[in-house]
Amino acid sequence: MTVNSFTVFDWVSFARVPFVILHHIVCISYALRKKRVSPIVRVVLIIFGLDLFDLIPESVHDFLAILLDKEIYPDFLLAYIGFTQCFRWYGILSLVCYMAFLHLWSIYDISRVTAILVFCTAICLPLLTPFSGFIYNTGGHFWSFDREKPGYDLYVYWNWIAQGICLLSIISADLYVIYFLQRYRKRRKAAVLLSFTTTQQNIGILCRRVKRRFIVSETRESSLPSSKITPVLPVTPAVVIRNCQIKPKKVEKSLAFCFIFFSLCFLLATVSFNFLGGLNSSLVKVIQMVAKWLEYFKFTPYIWVLRT
Repeated sequence: MTVNSFTVFDWVSFARVPFVILHHIVCISYALRKKRVSPIVRVVLIIFGLDLFDLIPESVHDFLAILLDKEIYPDFLLAYIGFTQCFRWYGILSLVCYMAFLHLWSIYDISRVTAILVFCTAICLPLLTPFSGFIYNTGGHFWSFDREKPGYDLYVYWNWIAQGICLLSIISADLYVIYFLQRYRKRRKAAVLLSFTTTQQNIGILCRRVKRRFIVSETRESSLPSSKITPVLPVTPAVVIRNCQIKPKKVEKSLAFCFIFFSLCFLLATVSFNFLGGLNSSLVKVIQMVAKWLEYFKFTPYIWVLRT
């Protein structure tokens, strides 16, 4: 049995596996420690679970295939690994569209996530039949749809449509949320300035009324002991104005960073999978290696930036 030598790109690609596992475990434990977890973070946690569901069996198979330079897995295990990869991929596409829906309406319903998982299962089940398949190419050591199956064109077209819908939905939703937040900030700031001026006027009237009431009550209660007299102190402007202060959180900047980082990682992974799969140049391998690393970290800002 001959043993194949690993290249630098192979070692760097496989080195991502323990980092991804550790990263996902830390993010999941950090999010679950919060008393209140936002719906978007819940969706990201489901995506992290899909990553772990696919990454471990795929990495073990690819390591053995590159090491021995041949396919040693039986057909049913290859079909299972191909199913897990496609299930994760279409699950992420569907959950990202759902996350765009959450950005707009901020609701969460477990039945919707269940429907998404059922939909992904229905999409991936034909890959286990002779109609289509997702295979490992030992020549270039990469996964792709089986070109010899009749359902190859259908899955390729559906893959493009799903990626386009996913990217457009999340970008459109986040841009709308950023625009809405900016308008809200301007209206809230104008409302605070207006309330400040009216508060100053109301405080002056209130202080005069309280002062007159205090003088009248002082004349009426002059015969009472001083211990039973409770003076009414005027309300200071600082007390009222302090309640009107706003410390705006830069939610729009955080959201912009999240979706820009996600969009760049998503586009890089899309280009790497759809256009660079059969190429073997050094530059292509570097791009594929970077795409594999960023593929599992594109949702990290949603955990650490949008914590609630």
